[in-house]
Amino acid sequence: MAELWSDGSCSCTGKSAAISETSGSSWVGRQSADQVSTDRCAESKIWFKEAQSYLYPQVGITVEYVRNIKPAVFFLPVFSINSASQIVFDDKQLQAIPASSKNAYNGNVNVSMPLFNQEISGNVKTAHLDESLNNANLELSRWELADEIRKAYFNILIARQNQVLTDASLKRSERNLNDSRQLFVKGYANKSDTLGAWSNVELMKINCSKVGTAVKQSGNYLKSLLNLPLDKDLELTDSIGVQLVGEQQNLINDTLKANNLKRPDFRANDWKTQIAQQQVKNEQSKYLPSLAFVGQYTLQAQSDNFNFARYNVPNSFYVDVQLSIPIFTGFRTDARVKQSKLALEQAITARSVLENQANLQVSNNRLAITESTEKIKGQKNIQYAREQALAFIKARWQKGFAKYTDVADAELQMVQADNDYTQSVFEYLAAVAGYYKATGNIL
Repeated sequence: MAELWSDGSCSCTGKSAAISETSGSSWVGRQSADQVSTDRCAESKIWFKEAQSYLYPQVGITVEYVRNIKPAVFFLPVFSINSASQIVFDDKQLQAIPASSKNAYNGNVNVSMPLFNQEISGNVKTAHLDESLNNANLELSRWELADEIRKAYFNILIARQNQVLTDASLKRSERNLNDSRQLFVKGYANKSDTLGAWSNVELMKINCSKVGTAVKQSGNYLKSLLNLPLDKDLELTDSIGVQLVGEQQNLINDTLKANNLKRPDFRANDWKTQIAQQQVKNEQSKYLPSLAFVGQYTLQAQSDNFNFARYNVPNSFYVDVQLSIPIFTGFRTDARVKQSKLALEQAITARSVLENQANLQVSNNRLAITESTEKIKGQKNIQYAREQALAFIKARWQKGFAKYTDVADAELQMVQADNDYTQSVFEYLAAVAGYYKATGNIL
């Protein structure tokens, strides 16, 4: 049986991949989840520019044409000129005077800019923090995907090693069948022994087919994570050993220190907390007055005809400084401030939960590493003992001193020992991978 701690790399034609490559950003960046986070980062940059735009002068032009079908009028007292050439008003009679021409034109150039507005400034800061949060979420998605790829990589290595063990068991069963037939001819074995050996061969063929399917399925899952075509062959250049995930003794001695600053989920939570703190300030800024600059330049013209050369176009211009002081908003601002403070408390509580979970993950994975290490040693000894027992029983059977059922039982125990040993190796690799993730280290 192949030693799992020795060089057990698999080689085939096609794409070459090692665990350091498959969990790296060059692979992970091709995933759809990563693309979603990338799109959100781009969206947050646009939102930041939008928030900044409110700090700049806002300039707009409006042009208006009005056709007065029936122009409005205003009323004045009737007046006349008496014999002394004086204007005389008759307050008892009114006459209608047109208030506008049939054609009216208006053109305005409007300029406005905030001089003091804490709410706008706060929104700019929030947009900048949101951009950093989306960058952290991008790292988080890559971190999670890298961990999933690492586990899938270990799984296919174990599946292929199971295939090697199953093939070895099939060859042993075929040799047993051949020996049983020879012993049957010599009269040292009965028909039942031969049928039992044949049945064992057929059973191992079924197991080989099952393991082959598992290898293909685990390979397809890894290809899907790497966004590779399923019909593409994948060459695994790593071996199943402690060198794949770091020296075991270093892990037990806690060389890998838990560093929360390395974990993207902690960094994302930090940005969420800062956003929540800024949001409290944004809501509180609505209590403050705001100061803005406003200016307008206007051109006007009216006429009953379209002879533009004879139009009189007067203009006007003004500038204004507006001071807005909020006095009462129906308790709306108070409610929003309270909501933002609750959101801040939730972010702080989430950080505490993350820290507890991280400590629990580190502790549990360290315990699992220690347990798996001891299991590997014990299973290796059991594997060696059952291999010797199988050889002893088989030698006695070939001499006619034992039944084939004894050989079959020893063979079954040998297969079980191989499976238990492989499972122990997988549990060790899974625990080490979990420890790397929990301490914020990516292979």
